Amino acid sequence: ASLFRSSVEDFKRSDDTDTSRGQIMSNICGRAGLPMPAKIQAASIDANHFYSTRAALVMEEARFVVADALRRHTGPADAHGRRHKGPACLSLRLVSVEEREKLGGCTVLTFEKRTLGATFAMQELYDMRPGCCFEIITAGKVESNPDVSSSVLANVVPTSDRSNIDRQLTLMVYHKLEILAEACEGTRE
Repeated sequence: ASLFRSSVEDFKRSDDTDTSRGQIMSNICGRAGLPMPAKIQAASIDANHFYSTRAALVMEEARFVVADALRRHTGPADAHGRRHKGPACLSLRLVSVEEREKLGGCTVLTFEKRTLGATFAMQELYDMRPGCCFEIITAGKVESNPDVSSSVLANVVPTSDRSNIDRQLTLMVYHKLEILAEACEGTRE
C-alpha cells in the first residue's frame, strides 16, 4: 500500500534525477516505517535492522519496476505512430465502488468489459492475477472537460465471487477517488 499511494506522475519522474528518486523513496519508506535504502552492512544491530534494510531495498526495486513500466507505456510512438500498450491495456466500464475504511481508506473498484456479457480472454485473465499492477486512466470521461485525463495506480485483488471471474476485474486503489465515484454513478442502470 505504501508504494501505490504515490502518484503516477511521481513514478514517471522518479528516475529523472537523484532528488526526485530520493523524494518518492522517502515518501514510500516513510509510509511503510522503513529506513531509506542503503548499502547492506555485513553485521546488523538486531533482527529489525536486518530485515528493514532489506525491505527498503525491495521497495526501491518495486519503485523501479513500476516507473519503468509506466515509462515504456507512455514512451514515444513507433514508426507507425502506435504506442506500446502492454499486455493489460483494456477498455472497461466501472460497475461498482466500495470504500474499505478498515484497510486504511482504500477503495475497491469493479470493472467489466464495455461489451455487455463479454468475457476476458485467457491472456487477459493471466495478466489480471491477484497482486498485478494496473494504471487506471479515466480518459476524460469523468471531467467536464473531455480532454482532461487522470490516472492512478491500483492492484488486482482476489475476489470470493468466482462466478464472475471471467467477466469482472476487481482493483484496489489506495487514494480517495471522488472522481471515480462520480463516474460509477453515471454507469449504473
